[in-house]
Amino acid sequence: ARGGNAIDAAAAIQFMLNVVEPQFSGIGGGGFMMVHLARHDRNFAIDAREKAPAAATPTQFVSNGAPLAFAAASTSGLSVGVPGTLAAVDTALKRWGTIRLAEAIAPAIEVAEKGFAINRFLAANISGDGGRTSLQPETAALFRPGGVALKEGDLLVQPDLAKTFKLIARHGPKVFYE
Repeated sequence: ARGGNAIDAAAAIQFMLNVVEPQFSGIGGGGFMMVHLARHDRNFAIDAREKAPAAATPTQFVSNGAPLAFAAASTSGLSVGVPGTLAAVDTALKRWGTIRLAEAIAPAIEVAEKGFAINRFLAANISGDGGRTSLQPETAALFRPGGVALKEGDLLVQPDLAKTFKLIARHGPKVFYE
């Protein structure tokens, strides 16, 4: 409606999905983006998969000569990669978009600040997550306030995510990565 293009829409959608589908999509993850410029009949791909941190080692998932159990490796922080989603969205907007990063992220900031009524799918993911939303106090406070999993229709407000998005809007991806 404001005259943007598909890249602008994809960027805005990515940020909004971070707010309303936190279990699947967000700036803490990675992926791939395919871009087709019909006018020039050219295709581009952005590889935004997570990368291993510089300090990663081939043996970091081994303890006393045996591989770590999956649960220990995946929830301990050892398996955290450097996320690529934010860099990819920023790159796409700069190369092919018509709006700035701050404009693409603005609607997601508003929803994160004001909150939204979670749907049954997100509610089911929270209640059926095997306790993963209880592992960290910050996550538990957000998704299981008072120890009770959010249910369909509950308001999910994410002030810390809104703050992070505001910093990114103001200072660009550098504030996130550095």
